[in-house]
Order: sequence, then structure tokens, then C-alpha cells
Amino acid sequence: MVLLPPGTRRGGTLLLAESCRRFIHSLAVRALFSHPMEVQRSPDEYIELVRKAGFRVDDAAVLTRDQFWSRPDFGLLEWLDRPSPRYTEASQLVLIASKPLGPV
Repeated sequence: MVLLPPGTRRGGTLLLAESCRRFIHSLAVRALFSHPMEVQRSPDEYIELVRKAGFRVDDAAVLTRDQFWSRPDFGLLEWLDRPSPRYTEASQLVLIASKPLGPV
């Protein structure tokens, strides 16, 4: 085991998949789970949090999704081939970030 001086970290890769604020605030999650609502973030806020932790986040390594189970109608309108509402904030974030070798 190698002990590093304070403020230094070795490089690495972070794989992150996170349910975002819009999903956590959905009726289904509020009804079925006890989750602290005030701590949840938007996809952009999660990306900023990862960058502030010293990781590099390439835009090509970021995927945002709008999962059917986070929609008020659970995707029923889409399944019935009807227009479904479009949301400005995704309900899920998936990203790959890298941290350079050496001091932060």
C-alpha cells in the first residue's frame, strides 16, 4: 500500500449512472420510496460536480436518457403511438470520466 501526501490522487476512471431530479421527483418514486428530495441534482449539476472533483468529462462520454418509467403516464402515450410530452431535463445520466495522474 502506497500512502500519498494530502491533496494528491492517482488517476482513474469513473463510471456513473444516476437517476436525476426529474425521476426522483416523479409521483411513482415519491409514492413508493423515501428519498431526500432536496439533495437530488439535474444532469448538468452532476456533470459539474464530477468536474469539480477533478475529473475530465468529455461530452462524447455523456449520455442522458428519458426513461419511460419516469414519465407521468409511464410511457403509455408513446406505446399507443401518440405524441408524448418532451421534457427539457433528462431523468437519467450515464457518463465516463477520467482523472489525470498526479496532484488534483
